[in-house]
Amino acid sequence: FVLAAFATILLGFVCSGFIYGAVLQALDQHAPLPWLIATALVAIILNQTVPMGSVAAYAFLVTALRIRGFPTSSVAVVAGTELLSWNGAALLMFSLGVLYLTLTANYVATLPIIVALVITTVTVLVVVTIVTRPATTVHRWLAHIQRTVSQVGIDWNTRSAELLVEEIAKSRAIFAARPWRFVRIIVLQMLIFALHALALTFLLHSMRLNVPYFDVLAAYGMSLIASLFTMLPSGGGAVEATLSFTLHLQNVPLQGALGGAILFRLLSYWLFLPIGGILYRVLTRSQAGDE
Repeated sequence: FVLAAFATILLGFVCSGFIYGAVLQALDQHAPLPWLIATALVAIILNQTVPMGSVAAYAFLVTALRIRGFPTSSVAVVAGTELLSWNGAALLMFSLGVLYLTLTANYVATLPIIVALVITTVTVLVVVTIVTRPATTVHRWLAHIQRTVSQVGIDWNTRSAELLVEEIAKSRAIFAARPWRFVRIIVLQMLIFALHALALTFLLHSMRLNVPYFDVLAAYGMSLIASLFTMLPSGGGAVEATLSFTLHLQNVPLQGALGGAILFRLLSYWLFLPIGGILYRVLTRSQAGDE
């Protein structure tokens, strides 16, 4: 079961490489699959390691794509689309997890589920509102927020946020012509999450805990929101805690749920952390060689 879980996690990294390939294909650009998989692995590790990891992963993607020789316009679209699709798929999986728990969990779980449902609804509405508005509208919102926070003595430079808004707008314009391509990317992202949940199911079975797959999938969907908003390095245990808590709500013994969550994080993150560090240096060092 442990070997099956590890193989499933590896397959998830391969799917991540295909996502980058699909975005590049939409731009009539191509890259070797091994490079795509290595780049995806580093981006995923950064996303989980650094506080506000999406920003660090975005910066790495921009650097790696530029070193590879892709045009600046393609770099912006690939990085922006990856960020948008991952967060969109994570919110979708989280929403499905909340819905599943609402329909199946017992009375004790009612309050946490209601809280999670409210958080989900607000978050999804905010994200959808931002990504569907014209860039000029979002820029006005940013300017208004900047003026508001400056009145309380906070000096916030909105330039990075403005660049991100512009790049998301470019990605949206490209995929609006062929929306099925963006849908395919979202489906691939969801497939990765489903594979990770399958790996966790294998690990729980290796501990003689016969937990239904959809229970695990719902728990994993709940944990994604923790990884999305945590400000702690390496998640600070937030993912493990959320996984354990949600599995426990579904009548999995707390000790077994915690053990399965820790083992899953060991195989899916900590084992790949040194590999990601090496690949990061390889994928970014070549800039010096090119110069």
